[in-house]
Amino acid sequence: MKVTVGIPTYNDSATVGRVLDAVLAQTRLPDEVILVDDGSRDGSGAEGLARGVRVISHVHNLGLAQARNTILENATGDVVVFFDADAVPDRNCLKHLMRHFRDKAVAGVGGRGLEVCHSNRFQKWRARNTPQDHGVKLIQDDWMIMGLCFAFRRSVALEIGGFDSSFSRAGEDVDMSLRVRKAGHRLVYEPMAVVQHLPGGGIVDITRQAYKHAMFATYALGKNGESPAPYFADSCAHLARTSVSDLRSGRIMDGGVGILNMAARTAGAFVGTARAKSEQIRGSHR
Repeated sequence: MKVTVGIPTYNDSATVGRVLDAVLAQTRLPDEVILVDDGSRDGSGAEGLARGVRVISHVHNLGLAQARNTILENATGDVVVFFDADAVPDRNCLKHLMRHFRDKAVAGVGGRGLEVCHSNRFQKWRARNTPQDHGVKLIQDDWMIMGLCFAFRRSVALEIGGFDSSFSRAGEDVDMSLRVRKAGHRLVYEPMAVVQHLPGGGIVDITRQAYKHAMFATYALGKNGESPAPYFADSCAHLARTSVSDLRSGRIMDGGVGILNMAARTAGAFVGTARAKSEQIRGSHR
């Protein structure tokens, strides 16, 4: 089975070289690597050229989902594995992802992101409380797989129309996962397929990320006819528990970060749900 690794990048020159080096050092080497430079202004594409991988450049920034579509359209692999430009795969990551595609019912496999930036208190809080993973156990029928490290059968992804380009910054993983499952296929979460996630930033970045992820995820759920309530309830319940635990333990600042994060997610979920409902109403009037 032929495998394409695709990496969308936008102004990620500080990290994308590390991702490419890790991809080229996999124990199961990819058959091709495609880097899509989505209108970067910092020379991100040059990192791919320096390593001899195929680089496709967008003149302007078209957004994350469209960058993924460019990879899908140009890939020659039966399976396309996507790594974010700040997600460095462990040496066996590709091998662990690919073994599940022996089962023809499986159309997508996702890996586990470990938050490895701990240079300030807020990054440590994110690593402890909101990692991008579904835990340490294999899930044979997952509801969604996360875009920092996931793989799809190319034929299935193209049959359902690729990624929805309206998800320009996040949520394209939720939307694609839901549509793949609607088409009758299975998604697997493989915790042994690990990537080291390298986002930096402080409280503003973490709060903005919480809003963005909640907004796009609830929009994706509503757009696909799914209730966002369970997703929102689980997120808030988790943050409420961790915030109370932090406050009781005397970690007042960490408890405050959790409360702020929950508020940002609530605002994002409200906007995403309202957007989905608005589009449904417009669609029913056509």
